[in-house]
Amino acid sequence: MRLFFHKDIRPDDQEVTLLSEDSKHIVKVLRMNIGDDLHLMDGKGHRYHCQITDAHQKKCKVKVLDVEIMHKAGAHVHIAIAPTKNMDRIEFFLEKAIEIGVSSITFFYSKHSERKNIKLERLERIAVSAMKQSRKFWLPEMNEVKSVSDVLTCNHKGKFIAYVPTVSTEHLFKKLNNNEDTIVLVGPEGGFSEDEAQLAKENGFEWVSLGKERLRTETAGIVAVQIMNMIDL
Repeated sequence: MRLFFHKDIRPDDQEVTLLSEDSKHIVKVLRMNIGDDLHLMDGKGHRYHCQITDAHQKKCKVKVLDVEIMHKAGAHVHIAIAPTKNMDRIEFFLEKAIEIGVSSITFFYSKHSERKNIKLERLERIAVSAMKQSRKFWLPEMNEVKSVSDVLTCNHKGKFIAYVPTVSTEHLFKKLNNNEDTIVLVGPEGGFSEDEAQLAKENGFEWVSLGKERLRTETAGIVAVQIMNMIDL
């Protein structure tokens, strides 16, 4: 069944007017009409079974027939990542992280960062598209760009930073605990400075490896998200 996103719909709504862009797509492109069924999602874990009551190409109206709460993974997966100079790469990371499963994403800048500003609105649109495509139903929380020192003040139970000063640094997978709220920091192309890594340690973060290979920022972020999801299998 066709699936659309509506951020303002609530579980107690009986009738909803769809956005003009979706209305046009439903009526003009998909040729749907009064009586046809579709699904809506709100990004908060609800799937709404709806039926078209007014096939207006700018203000299509639907009535809500049923609301279902969709499953959410037990662990809170939070990835903090430094935006890359080329935004295409961080957008690729965002799509894949949502497909795999991520609860929160925080962007930060550090000493070796190549970018300190991002267009969060564009990333939010990409996130919605990835959520619909992968049928996740839970839209990750995305936070404005912060300094790395601000990110280090978080209160997650599991706190890790991808930093490998020696070959003996343990792999992230060996450090994770099932159903534990976890954050992993992935630095910029130039990596974290020694001072930043030490500050992270002082704030309760453990240094971890993501594997033997040298990874680009967006690849490291995707690998970290996948590892965190594997512990919840």
